[in-house]
Amino acid sequence: MAELGITLHVLACEPTLSTDFSTPLDFYKSIVQKTGGRFFPLSDVNSLLDLFTGSILETADIDTLVVKHTNEVCTQAEEQNATTDDISKSLYGRLSSSAQINTFTVEDIYTPSEQGDKNVQIWFNAEQIDDDTKSQVNKVSLPISVGPARHDI
Repeated sequence: MAELGITLHVLACEPTLSTDFSTPLDFYKSIVQKTGGRFFPLSDVNSLLDLFTGSILETADIDTLVVKHTNEVCTQAEEQNATTDDISKSLYGRLSSSAQINTFTVEDIYTPSEQGDKNVQIWFNAEQIDDDTKSQVNKVSLPISVGPARHDI
């Protein structure tokens, strides 16, 4: 998917995802990591509108900045032979003092798990979904924390 330019975002309906299935959380986290997407745990359906609104506002602000600064970055790279580090520092310096972006954060409702992190890496590094890959993934005890999630925009 990532090679095709597909970005996958996952909306995880909780607690169903974590309680009714064995290891999907790790699988979906690896997919969004691989495609540059985001993982949104949804434990309260009333937060769905906030999730969409916040995500759309953040994306629109970032897209506006990309359009505004694309030519400048290309010029630095092609004509001035600037390094990626130089371009990043230059752009960060200008944006940090003037750019305003709606940022969107979602509280992590999951209990940290070393085995879950290992599973994410197994799925992330897998070239295909097959029995060999599945046999490397170990079940994680209930990964969801107690209490509702808070979705902020």
